[in-house]
Amino acid sequence: MRRPSNLGYQLGVTMIELMITIAIIAILVAVALPSFSGTIERQRLRFAVETIVSDLRLAQTNAIAQGARGSSVVEFTVNGSDASIWSYSVNNTLLGALVNRSSTDFAGGLSLAVTNFGDSDGDGNLDVTFTADRGLDADGDGSVQITLGSTSATVSRNLLGLISVCSNASLGYASCGN
Repeated sequence: MRRPSNLGYQLGVTMIELMITIAIIAILVAVALPSFSGTIERQRLRFAVETIVSDLRLAQTNAIAQGARGSSVVEFTVNGSDASIWSYSVNNTLLGALVNRSSTDFAGGLSLAVTNFGDSDGDGNLDVTFTADRGLDADGDGSVQITLGSTSATVSRNLLGLISVCSNASLGYASCGN
């Protein structure tokens, strides 16, 4: 017995069905892309903040570990006319240079503003000094504000050596508040 053929039916999809599917996918991508870009920007900022916090804690840990024999200094350099050109270094009196970072280590667009730290070595750059007693010094409290677009986060250090982070957006940190 012979099987009947397709009886005039075609198998597969038509060009119109394919075009409708592509149009739906394009609309979904167009709607999702701005949201995804914001997520990428927030993660870039969060990475920079966590790196700075980690380096500050590295300086603090090394100073405490060496006791009265050593201290660590984090020195920030920011181009006065362009806050997106910046660098910082972590140096230890016994171990030497521990870390050197600059704005080029991160994707472009990150601006840095350093406030209230002192200039312990007189070179015009703001310094954060950590000693064995966690840096109980008058020049020790201050903050570093990292900004990317309209989002920013502030890394602060108080006179007791406590390092904290706050932000003006949903980065997972406490709100900076006024």
